[in-house]
Amino acid sequence: MSFIEMTLRELRQSRAPKYDVMFKMVFSLGSSLRDMLLIPKGLALSEEFPDLDGLRIDSLTLFEDLLYHLEFQAKNHATMARRMFTYRAKIMDRPDIVLLQERYRIHLRQQVLYVGSGPMAMASELQRSGEVVYSFGLNDIREFEEEKHRLATSRDPEDWVLSLLVANDEKNDDQRWLNVAERMRCELDAADPETAEYRTVLLIASVLRELDWSVQEKISEMIQIDVSGNRLLRQVFEQGMQEGYQLLEVDRIRRYISRNKLTVDPSILEELGRLTPEEMFEFAEEFDDANDKQAFFENRAPSP
Repeated sequence: MSFIEMTLRELRQSRAPKYDVMFKMVFSLGSSLRDMLLIPKGLALSEEFPDLDGLRIDSLTLFEDLLYHLEFQAKNHATMARRMFTYRAKIMDRPDIVLLQERYRIHLRQQVLYVGSGPMAMASELQRSGEVVYSFGLNDIREFEEEKHRLATSRDPEDWVLSLLVANDEKNDDQRWLNVAERMRCELDAADPETAEYRTVLLIASVLRELDWSVQEKISEMIQIDVSGNRLLRQVFEQGMQEGYQLLEVDRIRRYISRNKLTVDPSILEELGRLTPEEMFEFAEEFDDANDKQAFFENRAPSP
């Protein structure tokens, strides 16, 4: 089994945040995505919150007196509005942002870009007593379909991939994907380290759009990714693709339970060790989203 075949299989099954990593790289490059989202090229601020047990956002940009907070979302989440509201509070309370506010009048603009395959089904506001008390920008990447031709004819390889993702086809046009793979194979210098990253972006995008497995294999064979020094794949693996990530997640949850003295049915913890990667991903996301962790576990306890 070649490394690329192994990588493709793991990309399909992995809990690793491959789509976030991919879009963050595309956003940071000279692609058209930033212009499409009306986010200027300002100062990129840290995406991490050192005091908050691993909390990380996708992108935070400062331009003049505006903070642009961007999240990429591959799945619909019923609690997305609440999550963004929480992010807002955490961002504005972060020490470096507080320091900026002391010197300037900083405003925060928040936006979610839905990049999943199914229809977008998320709320972009919170209401109380019938009135909107909080809202954020919410876009489906396919709303930019009118950009498809311009992106496809761009000189930037990341735009070629975006042209595939903005397409609002009911069924993926496999040949268009193979044409982009062929263009990357023929037009890009294989010795350039960035070429491997562009090709990896295409491969991850094919997984995101759930192309037929045979088409994904053809793409991987055509582009022949050189994994040595591949910055994108390294980030994906570092953020959770290793085989042991499930054990790490179970350990993280166990430590949270112990630290906060929660009461949890032992059968739930036993079941965690038997979850598939996708099931573990879903469980961990629901766990992280839950405001009342004790109630979260009580609702999952087996019936007496």
